Amino acid sequence: MSVDIPKTEREWLKAFPEAKDTIKGYIADAREEIITIIDRQTQYKRDILGWNDRWLLDLAIEMTDNSINRLEKRIRRWQFLLARPKKGDQYNVEQAKRVPIADLYEGQLRPVGGRLQGKCPFHDEKTPSFVVYIEQNKFHCFGCNERGDSIDFIQKRDGVGFLEAVKKLT
Repeated sequence: MSVDIPKTEREWLKAFPEAKDTIKGYIADAREEIITIIDRQTQYKRDILGWNDRWLLDLAIEMTDNSINRLEKRIRRWQFLLARPKKGDQYNVEQAKRVPIADLYEGQLRPVGGRLQGKCPFHDEKTPSFVVYIEQNKFHCFGCNERGDSIDFIQKRDGVGFLEAVKKLT
């Protein structure tokens, strides 16, 4: 008997829906901790008034700001996990990755030993250093060191974000 073990955090949440309440509690606790840290910053500002101690205040504020940033990042991650995935999102990403890069390339590519080679669309060059690996549907430029799949190609070429690139490709 084979048992499918969840691989992603979202799959674990689907398997154990009661964990959503726990994550909501984590978010509330993190928000309270942020408020506590801000209060602590205010207290530091009141306590350290001497000019000679200004470096200590700056250090304390920097440390508390780093803590706040870490907590906010954690909250965003938890909120992402709780958000409902849109139907077909994963399908669209897989479909977008299958679009051949050679079809997206606007220049001339020449075959070289199972690959395609041409001038890089991301920087000016005289000799071709842009390679498309047909089997993997990946690209790499040996001049500017850009690399990736179809989605990365559209993001870099058109200057758009991930979701916009997926929409353009599907």
